[in-house]
Order: sequence, then structure tokens, then C-alpha cells
Amino acid sequence: SEEQCSLLARLGVTIQRGGVIKLLGSFLGLDDAARTSACTALVNKRLQAFRIALFHHSVSAQLFFVVLRLCVVTAFNFLARVLPPAVFAPAAEAIDKFTVDVISARLAIPELTRYDCARKLLFLPLNRAGAGITSLWTTSPVAFLSSVLEFVGCNPTRLAVDVLRRSAVMGQARAAF
Repeated sequence: SEEQCSLLARLGVTIQRGGVIKLLGSFLGLDDAARTSACTALVNKRLQAFRIALFHHSVSAQLFFVVLRLCVVTAFNFLARVLPPAVFAPAAEAIDKFTVDVISARLAIPELTRYDCARKLLFLPLNRAGAGITSLWTTSPVAFLSSVLEFVGCNPTRLAVDVLRRSAVMGQARAAF
């Protein structure tokens, strides 16, 4: 109402319409394009800091991969959980591209992206002879869905187990006929 707006104006509080507010590490607003832009800008700023840290002269190749796997990718996991995939997708693509580019530069393998098998090895788990790097572009929809299910009170792990049990029971029932 006008009364509330004038009170807020006297207190020095401005009302922002049609924009984005950064609150608790996420971006709130109704304009998805503005949220995408703000998220991408934040991610690019943080990636520049990671690039400086990863290429510091004291960082060995082993430490490089550990920091890349455990810090760089997980630093953006929160955004993948709180932003819808459509909003987070450009930032996730930038993170995945950054990951491949810094590995290519560190290992002195030009155009690593041209070699599809090498790219696949980067994203394979460690126990399958991969580098253990997680692709945020592929995992962000699942991360967001998981957080939404958790918010509404549905335990995603229990839901997955129930679905697997039901499909196993259905498979046994079909086999019986």
C-alpha cells in the first residue's frame, strides 16, 4: 500500500521491482534472465579466483586435481541445489568448460575437448579409472529435484529405494506370468 511504501521510504528502505536480490547465497526474483545473469557473473568471478589459485607455482599436479575435484566443483553445488536447472544451466556449462580448460592447460594437452574419450575419462569416477570430476551441468537437475523433494518432506533416498523395490517386485510379477 502507499502508506507502507512511504514508511519504508522514510526509513531509507528501497523497494526493488523486477530485479534480483542475493539472499543467503542464492538469487531471488521473478525474472529468470536476471537471476541467470547474476548467477553467471558470480560463478565467473569465483572461477577467476580458482584459476589463480590452481596455477600458483606451489600447487603440484596431484594437489591440483584434489583441489579441482573437492573444492571447485563442490563450491557451486549449493547453487545447483537452490536454483532451477534452467537458471543455473549457463553457469554450470561455464564451470564444466572451466574444468576441462584448466586440466588441458595444466597437463599441456591442447584442445582436450576434441578428444571425446579423454573428456569422458575426466568425468568418470575414481574407482573406474577416471579423474573423479563431477559435471555440474549433468548433475544440477538431480540436485535441484533432490532439494525440492527434501523441502516438501519426501526423503529422496527413501523414494529411490521404494521405486527400485516396486520395479523389482513388478519385474518378478511379470516373470511369474
